[in-house]
Amino acid sequence: MRQQLCIQYCWKICQATTTTLFSLKYSLLTCKWVMLQENTLLKEQLQCLVRDNHILKRAVAIQHERQVEHDNSSQELQQLKQLMAQYQEQIRNLEVR
Repeated sequence: MRQQLCIQYCWKICQATTTTLFSLKYSLLTCKWVMLQENTLLKEQLQCLVRDNHILKRAVAIQHERQVEHDNSSQELQQLKQLMAQYQEQIRNLEVR
């Protein structure tokens, strides 16, 4: 009788342990699935950020090119204004003679 009780007790412990292991396995699988979903989402966000970064870099490069062109045009305009002032001075000097 005592051996029977011992066997029943051990059987209940085994059942409880099995249930706990199945619960743990389910929890781990659920956690793994959630982490895979999060990983996928993070990869998509990273791709978007990389694309946005590429677009911004290109925009900065274009803006820099335009700024350089504008600076060159401004410098050329300034030189032409100085040249025009010199020519006007030469014309005045020639008229005075």
